[in-house]
Amino acid sequence: MLATEDFRRAAFDIVEAEPGTVLIYPLILEDKLWLLWAGAGGVLKSYEVDISQAEVTNAVLRFRQLLNTPNSDVAELEAVGKTLYNWFIQPIEDELDQNAVGNLVFSLDRAARYIPMAMLHDGEHYLIE
Repeated sequence: MLATEDFRRAAFDIVEAEPGTVLIYPLILEDKLWLLWAGAGGVLKSYEVDISQAEVTNAVLRFRQLLNTPNSDVAELEAVGKTLYNWFIQPIEDELDQNAVGNLVFSLDRAARYIPMAMLHDGEHYLIE
């Protein structure tokens, strides 16, 4: 795991390379999820989500199964994608909107590295949209 100062340095290098970029690092702990994010100008913030590692892992596994199965129920895929969206994006959505963020860079931890973040669903659109 990166030390705080190493994370800051790496994050700022990434976000300074392209205007409107934010680096999001979801740190999945046993009993909670920490969303760390960094943007241009030294913005480094965190948000705690009350969700366990087991719950995240189960949702990720189900999401992967749905993505990998031809003829999966699209409504179920979107519902699981929305659950993941609510954990990984929704807590910081207002911050992203207020700062005109156009590029999201993820540094994924544990089970989160096994899902395509672009497929997360907000109830109306996929994150990629």
